[in-house]
This record gives sequence, structure tokens and C-alpha cells, in this order.
Amino acid sequence: LLIFVSVLLVAGLILAGCAKPAPAPTEPIKIGVATCYAGPPGIYGQEATNGFELAVNEINAAGGIKNLGGAKIKVVNADTENKPDVAASETERLINDEGALAVVATFFTCMSVSSVAEKHHVTCFAPYTTTTDLTTRGYHYVFRGYSTVDKEAHEVLDTAMATFEKAGVEPKTCGLLYCTEACALSSINYIKETMPDLGIDICLL
Repeated sequence: LLIFVSVLLVAGLILAGCAKPAPAPTEPIKIGVATCYAGPPGIYGQEATNGFELAVNEINAAGGIKNLGGAKIKVVNADTENKPDVAASETERLINDEGALAVVATFFTCMSVSSVAEKHHVTCFAPYTTTTDLTTRGYHYVFRGYSTVDKEAHEVLDTAMATFEKAGVEPKTCGLLYCTEACALSSINYIKETMPDLGIDICLL
């Protein structure tokens, strides 16, 4: 359902007004999907792509975009390889070579993808990303469809502290295991700032 709604939102943003003109009704509306197919994160990228294509097939089978004369949507994929520089160059390709009127940024390279889209005044929608900085940079063409990681971290801390209190345990030290991806760092930074106020020492692993 999330994937289906995401595609509809992207299509709606295109119709609401992109910097690029919409194609004639006989031409497909191209939406670029920039995600990772390489390494361990690749399974998530493939699942996301499958979901988008399923949703697009359903929309097209139902008659396409009605107020564009039944124009169909076409997904154009790009493999970011989970690398910011590759994500940037692939987004350039989607916009400049493939003619994508909107770009979907998924998972770990959304910051690079969204920066390129903003530069070209092309709508970018990130349906899964929790990275806080995605929508705090003053961009006008970048939208998110998910909560920010600081809010999630806040909920995790509240739940943990409530659990400790109920068990009669007073935690003194917290061990943090994390990766260096932007989303993880946003969460860790929030926790590092909050823990001292709770009287808890942090051990980074």
C-alpha cells in the first residue's frame, strides 16, 4: 500500500507543476527510481522496484492518468550501487538522458539523489527515508513520506526508559552499535545528545 500511495503522490506532484513541461498524452510519464541493487542492501532495492512497478502496472491498467488523456507511467530504474557519487551521476542520467519528470529516492543514497533533483528543479520523493536532513535544507522540490529518525529515536528512548522504570532498573551505561550511513548517524547523534540528560553514559561500539 505504501508503494502504491507513493507512486500516486509522485504522479500528483508532477501534475501539480514541475519545472519541466509534461509530455503529450501519447507519451509516457517517466518516473526515475534511484535505488541500490548491489551488495546486502540490494534486496531492499529490488523489493522497492518490484513494488513501484506493480503499482505503475495497476495504474496503467486502470486507464493511466485520466487528466492527461490516459497517459501511462513508465518506471526508469537506476542502480546507485549504494555510493553517493554513483547516485548523483545516475540521477543526472535519469533527468537529462531519460527525461524523468520526477525521481524517487530510496534508502541509503537519498541525500545525493535529492540534491541533484533539486538542482534541476525536478520533483524528488523519498517514501522510506528517515534521514532528518533530507527536508531541512531549504529545498523546494524534495518531499518525504516517512517519519524522521530523530522522532523514531525519541520513541525508542521513551519506550526503553519506561521499560527500565517498570522493571525497577536504573541504567547507567548505554552501548551503541551503528553504521556510518547518514540515517544511522542522524539517529546516533540524537541519542548521544539526549543520553547525558538522562544520566546515562554512552559506550560507542
